[in-house]
Amino acid sequence: MTVFMACAKYLNSIQETVDGTIGSIRRAELEMHVTQCEACRALLEDLQRIHDAAAALPVLEAPDRAW
Repeated sequence: MTVFMACAKYLNSIQETVDGTIGSIRRAELEMHVTQCEACRALLEDLQRIHDAAAALPVLEAPDRAW
């Protein structure tokens, strides 16, 4: 966990990249950073895999009596 503390300023950018909401300037900065930082690169890849797996799940309808 100590490794991620050094890169705390990139956590929002990583999350925004996975969500698809990051701007082009911040994306370029993050891309440059992850080429040199193994920890941030691994976090970005892990979160992207989780996001993609969740997006591939089928949509479930709630039972009528659930709400």
